[in-house]
Amino acid sequence: MNLEQSAETIEPQKESQEKPKLHTPYYEVTLKEFAEAHPEKAEAMKTVLDEIDKQGIKNFDVFRSEAMPGVAFSHTKLTITPELINKLSKNSNVAETEPQAKEDDVEGKEEKTDAKRQDYFLFTAFAPPPDGHAFTVQDVAIDRYIRLLPRVAGALKRGEKPPEVNVHLLGAPTGMGGAVTEEWIENIKKNGLDAHAKLYSEFINGQEPENGKDVHVVLQGVSKGAVVAEKTSKYLSEKLQKNTQRLLDNPAGEHEQKEMWTKGKQVVQGLAAETLWRMVADSKMKDLMKLGGPFAEKLAEEKNIPKDGNEQKKLKLKAALAEGLALFKGSPLNTENTRSFIRRGIYDPLTFTPKRLFDIWRKGGKEKGSFPMFQKGRSLEVPFKSLGHFFFYNRFDRWNKILGYSENAAEKKNGA
Repeated sequence: MNLEQSAETIEPQKESQEKPKLHTPYYEVTLKEFAEAHPEKAEAMKTVLDEIDKQGIKNFDVFRSEAMPGVAFSHTKLTITPELINKLSKNSNVAETEPQAKEDDVEGKEEKTDAKRQDYFLFTAFAPPPDGHAFTVQDVAIDRYIRLLPRVAGALKRGEKPPEVNVHLLGAPTGMGGAVTEEWIENIKKNGLDAHAKLYSEFINGQEPENGKDVHVVLQGVSKGAVVAEKTSKYLSEKLQKNTQRLLDNPAGEHEQKEMWTKGKQVVQGLAAETLWRMVADSKMKDLMKLGGPFAEKLAEEKNIPKDGNEQKKLKLKAALAEGLALFKGSPLNTENTRSFIRRGIYDPLTFTPKRLFDIWRKGGKEKGSFPMFQKGRSLEVPFKSLGHFFFYNRFDRWNKILGYSENAAEKKNGA
């Protein structure tokens, strides 16, 4: 398996004089594992992943802040197009299967899903430089993109004009393509993750219509990104805030600063221990690490992104350490006044407590295998099975159903 080959489980590589396509690390590992689990839909998955990589690499760019001169981060955008749905129609013998799965019960109720424009902004977790670029959050993007296919496929099936559905991947200033300054580092030291929130809100406000009408926005983050996502929403324009929802996965460092020597210490120790364990024992993480460096180098070459000089490397390291200190000190979520949907692993080493485990057991779920929801002010939190803090969004059975539905919708539209 390498960056310039598709998974051999799909189709033997044909001899060609053309330069092989550049593929992202998550393309490689996702296609390989999905093809093993559902070979009957492997070609459909390859079609979707090819489109994700093509758009993601083509649209990869760097946002340079005007409000914070010298600070920048990488980003890219994926759009679900009718053309992609039509490509899926090439598969024959499609069964009528609706994309309903257990995840629907714990995803929270999305509002305004009939909006003409729907934008999903994905925030990456903490990663030491040069990781933390836009493609670092691609596992979330693959899951989100697949889960949104029915929004376009269903509209086509009904003969309606489909909504514009976009998935934005947001990198960090410390990642490849990003840039930081001494002022940025001091901003983090003084204001914690609020510095990131103001930066990303500048970008998002610039992407959306000024009137904020007929648009549906979801901010989704993982770990540090979950906290940043929640904080970003309060800096969006007032009109846009009314049409924005938040989905927060395993938020890290959301404790009060007075708890930094207990909960903050747990965050730092848990993050270090799990990272080390995955580097040693997690085969998927090993594959991603092996593929990540070469991919970043080829991407930088293709997009003409210059390498960081020694001074910028030092500044990014200082900024990463400042972010780590912010996670240790804590940046509380505003659950009392902000309506967010929080998903947290039961055994997340960064936030696990015996009391929470007891509360989950005591409250229980209404159905076997389900988990209770906990009201926190205006927010809802639901636990899920997870032995660690980091988890990959590989919902193969659900993806299989969604691909079947999308194929079927295209067949119906084309009169098959």
